Amino acid sequence: MTALIRQGTLTPEQLIVAEHFALPKKAGKTITQLANEVGVSERQIYRWRSEPAFVSFVRVRTMANAMDHLADVMDQVAESAKSGKSIRAADIYLRAVGVMNDQLTIRPANPEDERTTEAVQADIQRLLAQLEEQEREYNKFKDRGTHDESMELEREV
Repeated sequence: MTALIRQGTLTPEQLIVAEHFALPKKAGKTITQLANEVGVSERQIYRWRSEPAFVSFVRVRTMANAMDHLADVMDQVAESAKSGKSIRAADIYLRAVGVMNDQLTIRPANPEDERTTEAVQADIQRLLAQLEEQEREYNKFKDRGTHDESMELEREV
């Protein structure tokens, strides 16, 4: 903030307006009220909003204002997360403290398993072949059982 003031890039009027813009809901003031307060036109304030130095200053001040309340906000988020009132609060809290992120990390069940992708695919193929063999055996048994039952019915008749 002081660097922008020292460089003289913002006028005192711009600083007053920028400070209001950096507050939630512009501290309850309209652009008309801000223009009247600092003695400029509304149109001038709209022009300032497109100037890089003004925008940058508002952004810096907004972040500074937010940081002033961060500890209180995080306390509230932590309380909501601990009480079970809000899953979203738990998500926010865990992300903020670095326990959770958007990345999905897949680790092998056995970290010492250093098989290649090809080796794993070969194991899958071997297991599929075993499964097919077991299905054939089951179907033979099932067919034999059905055949045996029909023969018993014929004998009874």
